[in-house]
Amino acid sequence: DPDPMAGFTAQYLNMWQLNIAKEEPGEPLTTPDLWDLLEADLERDAPIVGAAIESWFGKGVTLGLAHKTTTGLHLTAHDFPTLAQAVEALGTLDSRCKVKVGATLYDDPAVRVLGGRAEPAQGKAAAVAHDLGRHILEGTFTHSGDPYLSEQILKLRTKPAPDGPRLVSKNRADAVKAVMWAFTIAHTRKERRKRM
Repeated sequence: DPDPMAGFTAQYLNMWQLNIAKEEPGEPLTTPDLWDLLEADLERDAPIVGAAIESWFGKGVTLGLAHKTTTGLHLTAHDFPTLAQAVEALGTLDSRCKVKVGATLYDDPAVRVLGGRAEPAQGKAAAVAHDLGRHILEGTFTHSGDPYLSEQILKLRTKPAPDGPRLVSKNRADAVKAVMWAFTIAHTRKERRKRM
């Protein structure tokens, strides 16, 4: 019994606490204050250096983009009802960068439009979120403060497990995965250029 006194008063004194606030399980990915510190305006004509597309169990599709700015990488996320619309939106942008596509979406005919630019992306949402949380702490990117992305980031909760972090929140996390995959493409490209 986590609270023996409360159990005693309820069972023997018939005094029940009916309005107990339930604590959410797990740890939040970040705090609203820390997330707000990374907010910045996207520079005009900032080139897209990474893109990714992911869905969340038929609830929508996210197009995540990484833009190269004078201060570093800037992440944005865009919500679409269907995969075809997300691919079409990406096609209208002036970008020839690689595109990571969620493994469950990769074989969809709509993805063929991307040709050789598309590559399958895999990874559990919790592991991707863990990496994103680390980059938030390090301040390695900025974001536009878009409510769609911010809501998913701030509602995400994980719990440590023997085989790595486990997702315990029931909310969508497709934007989290998409922006992290886009960031990874851009970051890898940057590191490769440094080595050259």
